[in-house]
Amino acid sequence: MNIQITGQGITITPAMHQHIQESCLRLTDHFEAINKVKAVINKPDTHHHNFHVTMELHVTKATLFAKAEDEDFYKAVDMVKHKIIRQLDKHHDILMDRHHHGKRHDDHLDLHHDQE
Repeated sequence: MNIQITGQGITITPAMHQHIQESCLRLTDHFEAINKVKAVINKPDTHHHNFHVTMELHVTKATLFAKAEDEDFYKAVDMVKHKIIRQLDKHHDILMDRHHHGKRHDDHLDLHHDQE
């Protein structure tokens, strides 16, 4: 898995880098086919002083994206990780459903709507 970590308006310390790296590696517990992760940490020069963390994952047949912010860097990273985990679990279920049923979810849409 290729992991890119970028800081905008902030220097990423070794401890911050390690926390993001470990969080990304734990994502493979939920979905193995993660090709690339881009994590961006931004700390705008505003009165809020929150860390803004975004994560973009390139996985089989999808790109997932999540963002979170908190005044605590570690909480913000954990919030993004949990959002991504929910998306990975959902994506995994969709892929398994397609595999078992041989069709996509939107192939089964009911196109017969009652006209009023």
